[in-house]
Amino acid sequence: MDHTQTHQPTAHKHPSRTCTQCGISLTVHEAVSGSLCSDIACSKLATSNPANQQVIAREQNLDKIAKEFVLQQFGSTFTAARVPSRESQLSPQDPDRIKRFRENLRRELSKAKGKWTSNADLNGTLNVNSEDYAEVSNILHHCIAVERSEKEISRDVDSVSCITCGGHCCGYGGEHAFLKEQHLLQILKNNSSSTPASLYRYYLRQLPKTSYKGSCVYHTETGCSLSRNYRSQICNTHQCDGRLNYSSLISKRQSNLPSNPVVVVAMNSIEITRSRVIDSYSDS
Repeated sequence: MDHTQTHQPTAHKHPSRTCTQCGISLTVHEAVSGSLCSDIACSKLATSNPANQQVIAREQNLDKIAKEFVLQQFGSTFTAARVPSRESQLSPQDPDRIKRFRENLRRELSKAKGKWTSNADLNGTLNVNSEDYAEVSNILHHCIAVERSEKEISRDVDSVSCITCGGHCCGYGGEHAFLKEQHLLQILKNNSSSTPASLYRYYLRQLPKTSYKGSCVYHTETGCSLSRNYRSQICNTHQCDGRLNYSSLISKRQSNLPSNPVVVVAMNSIEITRSRVIDSYSDS
């Protein structure tokens, strides 16, 4: 199959990750999901590889453990939806990480600024000497405290799989949060009152006081501290296999098709870390 037909031409490419089977550059979505492109031929080749067969066997064993757990704890009328599990400690923001994030954001905003076609006044908006570029200590001082009630979380049916997981894919956000030139440029074009400097200040103001060590700088105990409109496209659209399976099960429930109640089971490589029963299937 021709790869040019398989990949969307506008998809963001990962700067360094390539498919282990064909060598084509992976999109950001593919890179977060694993080491293969979306070509079915590559998936078949990978499946036939003895090393990958061990991985498949391990995943099947984890599915078996999740199913047995749900059967023992909840009974045969419940269905397991296994998702990954993010395991790290909450800690105060690291000044070095904030410094690297600030540098990454400034670089991407500078590139976006060069393509910005707004009539807004650009003078000084990205001046390194302006007050927009606060010292890291000042940034940390103004970090926000993010709080979200358990009631709010339980209502967010579509995101329960991610909430139970704890944000395994968020770990790839690191000190860049996937905030790239194209995404930032789109925000500037869609918001006439926004400037590169105001956008820069917004992203700094939204940094939480604490985040998960080694994960995205915006990753908090109750999710992302950014409002969805300001998150990157990859953060808003990426779905791991566990999330896709969960969504399929929930869709059946919402469509009143014959199906069992769902228990979302978060697992690391060896054990179950969390579980959540879904007893409501609407956003009301």
